[in-house]
Amino acid sequence: MGIVKILQSRSSQILFLTTYWILIAFILLLRAFSVGLSHDEYQFVASGQIFARYFLLPYRDYPFLHMPYLPFVNGVLFLFTGGALLSARLINEIFFLASALLLFVLIQRNFGKSLSWAGIGAGSIAVGLMVFDPSFIDMDGRALNHALPTFLGLLAFSFYLQTGSSPHALRWIAASGVAVGLATGARLSFAVMAIPLLAALVLFPSEDLFKNRLIKGVVFSLGFLGGLLPAAFLFFLAPQQAYYGNLLYIRLNTIYRQQLDFTNAMSLRQKLGFFITTILETPNGFVEYLLFFSVLGAAALRLVRKRQPARLDLLVSASLAVALLAAGFAPTPVWPQYFFAPIPFLLLVLFYGLQGWGSTLGWLGMAILVAVLLLGSAAPLGTLWQAIHHPQDWTTAKAALQANALRAVVPSGQVLTLAPIVPLEAGLGAYPVFTNGPFSWRTAPILAPEKRTLYGVIGPDELEDYLAKDPPAAILTGPEQNYEGFTADDTLGLESPFTQYAQFHGYRPQIFPCKLYTQCTLWLK
Repeated sequence: MGIVKILQSRSSQILFLTTYWILIAFILLLRAFSVGLSHDEYQFVASGQIFARYFLLPYRDYPFLHMPYLPFVNGVLFLFTGGALLSARLINEIFFLASALLLFVLIQRNFGKSLSWAGIGAGSIAVGLMVFDPSFIDMDGRALNHALPTFLGLLAFSFYLQTGSSPHALRWIAASGVAVGLATGARLSFAVMAIPLLAALVLFPSEDLFKNRLIKGVVFSLGFLGGLLPAAFLFFLAPQQAYYGNLLYIRLNTIYRQQLDFTNAMSLRQKLGFFITTILETPNGFVEYLLFFSVLGAAALRLVRKRQPARLDLLVSASLAVALLAAGFAPTPVWPQYFFAPIPFLLLVLFYGLQGWGSTLGWLGMAILVAVLLLGSAAPLGTLWQAIHHPQDWTTAKAALQANALRAVVPSGQVLTLAPIVPLEAGLGAYPVFTNGPFSWRTAPILAPEKRTLYGVIGPDELEDYLAKDPPAAILTGPEQNYEGFTADDTLGLESPFTQYAQFHGYRPQIFPCKLYTQCTLWLK
């Protein structure tokens, strides 16, 4: 009896939650230190570095291939931390940790306003499923633009939920719109969140005191546009370059992949096949989506048989999950991380719905999810366990060593490279046109020369003229050796123009310790 009382006490709940969240934070932070470097990180880190150092703006001052908010978040952070890869990765994990906390709160409150073991258990399972979801693991730990909009998207949904119980409904509606606008300013695919939220406000009656649904829609829309005002300002400063970064580059990348005879996840049929083999064939993905559609099917049956409509929070979260899932199929090709955005809302649907199934089915569903969580977390935990024992292999440690090695032989000046974060972390300069690493460079030959000038990008034909006014103090090649070249038969071709420039202008290859990459060559005068 004494043990039961202890378990039921508030102090035992607090002890469990403290231990649990320390463990989740440790997992996320360890990934930030240890996960391998991706060249997708370059533009988000380098853009923040050159904002902190030179106050250069995306689009206007250099080609940026996403919505523009993350460079400013990282840039402000780098003003205080010196621009290290580690700090960009840590702020990324802080946003993911905040998303996990918000997901936990949303689910726990579904079981009552006060803490209960049922709510704590459901919230903890949901967070665990998110942290060990295959699409999450694929990009977690890296300084990409998924964490910030994920947090803002969940925040927008939580603001929306407040409208039904608050006398200040319009304020919460405006805040929800602003949050979606800010999420869109970090990652364009999150714009689809506006559709379900706006539809819910306009089409469905609510319990709040303010009944005019049209005005609610207008307030939400104004909030959404308000969240996008900084992006609109940057678009105004450089409309052609903003068009290139957010729309045209998507088409150029598709053409580039087609030229390489890349056949993985290009057509809609291939994308569906990729989703099935990469997401649904994993235990986590299969069970999560099976239960997701089971919950929606059960809600539809209750509506048909008993005329009992589904809960509005379940419908809205389900609509958000479907909208974000559909947005994940938009890029060509698709990658696993594109399918993470719907996962938090999918988990909300699961736990909203499982509670509505009654105690037996609900607890059975939770038991299945616990089994999936234990199965799906075994291999990732093993990887993290290995990382704990080999801190010398952590990517952030290698980045610092690489920066120190570069700074020892290149005291000042610009470094020509497709890996701009390396010289920038060393306190050296990198050319703004290569802020996004290899991406604009590898697709530049697809554009006509006058179009390259219009959009502020260069290709091999313009390299000589671009460097004439400010020749590099050093040239670093090798970071792109494991990636595609300009053509299918040109594996190392992206850096060949750099090598040719170096040889023509009297640079000589130097022995240089390569920490981050399989191979690298430093060229010095």
